[in-house]
Amino acid sequence: MNYNYYFCNVYRANVITASHISKNMNPVGIKIHKLGMIEESDEIILNNCMIFSGESGLGKSYISIICHYIFSVLLDTERISGYFNAKGFDLDKLHSDFKNGPLHMEISKSEFERWLSEDAITWLSYMVKANVVNGKVSISLPSSIPDIIPFKISEEMVGIGDNVETYINIQVPGLSYKIKDANGMAEESPFAYLFRNYLIQQIFGHFKDLSESYVLPPSRGMMLTETVTPLTGMYAEFQKAIQTMLMAKPNRLELPDELTALIRDVLDGHVERREGQYIYSTNGAEMPLSAAAASVRELASLEFLVNNTDISTMSLMIDEPEAHLHPLKQRMMADILSCMVEAGSFVQITTHSDYFLRRINELVLKYQLIEDLKEKDEYSQYVALCEYLHDNPNLVLDPSKVSAYLLKRTDDNRSVVIKQNIDSGVPFSSFHKALDDSLRIKSKLEELFEDADD
Repeated sequence: MNYNYYFCNVYRANVITASHISKNMNPVGIKIHKLGMIEESDEIILNNCMIFSGESGLGKSYISIICHYIFSVLLDTERISGYFNAKGFDLDKLHSDFKNGPLHMEISKSEFERWLSEDAITWLSYMVKANVVNGKVSISLPSSIPDIIPFKISEEMVGIGDNVETYINIQVPGLSYKIKDANGMAEESPFAYLFRNYLIQQIFGHFKDLSESYVLPPSRGMMLTETVTPLTGMYAEFQKAIQTMLMAKPNRLELPDELTALIRDVLDGHVERREGQYIYSTNGAEMPLSAAAASVRELASLEFLVNNTDISTMSLMIDEPEAHLHPLKQRMMADILSCMVEAGSFVQITTHSDYFLRRINELVLKYQLIEDLKEKDEYSQYVALCEYLHDNPNLVLDPSKVSAYLLKRTDDNRSVVIKQNIDSGVPFSSFHKALDDSLRIKSKLEELFEDADD
């Protein structure tokens, strides 16, 4: 049987505007028991901006992928369908049961959390192209979701006289989904579709608060200039995302002026696809993107994303956003991602850059300073300071939207994940040894050089 779908929120009109931005998330927790090099973790709570730092090879990308999985699975038209199909939620088979009266079914929250926890490992294995990633995680949904989620399925007659049509109505708390028997194509189980949107509403506040998810892997620039067959899920997902962005109509939502200016400045120009080729325009000149600097190739996809998607309802996983960028532009990248977070994006970041983190901390400090000065009616001092520093006063980052996690090497050469206190900004713990070694060695060399001169 094929179905046409009619989806509605029983509490609010099905309307969204550019100003409809998620402010707070109901907490989704992730606990890592074992994952690759990672032995264990503090509980990881999803937030608007999540930053993972630490030495190479300790598992930053694995954690970032697992966090991004939560956003991705809520938008996937197949994965949750598989769960419902396995549980026997099949309208064709159930039709006779609710034809003469409502049918009540239910999903166990704890059972679904176990399924998510196992499926996250499967998804990670796909993303990094490993047969089976050695790992175990536990995912917990918000406490606002009841232990048992009820489904009610019934038939409704709509119309008068000879114009009566029969609809199947599926309900969960707060949402309903009407289905009409027709010749359409059903892309996924209607139960899964309704449940996904129910989860989005429970986590983000409204079922339209999450609409897209994207992955920007490392060394992504080559995907725009070379003929590449992706071998890992990360690059396959990125390749699909680029095609989606290029086919999308230009963003009709008004972007923050600061964001569009930053994208232009960090690129020193503009990238577009023309007649099957990516063209980079800068200072009145044009060239193939393949002839542009590595930094431009890496950043081009971010420009496509900002210009062609609704960043207010988007999740983005970006691996090493500072790659191939001069330190000044690494700071600008922190500004860009902060603008996206303040506009409503959910961003998961892995980084090795102290320049990037220092700028994040400056943006957090600026936000805190504004809050303090506004209470004292001294906001003009902040504006004057920004003018003196040649720093845009509108570039800030709400610390409540930021969570930072450090991957720390253990004595047995594995790692643990530690939640960092960001009251004073994101700590630079993973950079201290490198800085100390640099200063110590330089000092000793200078002493030896001075002794040799004597």
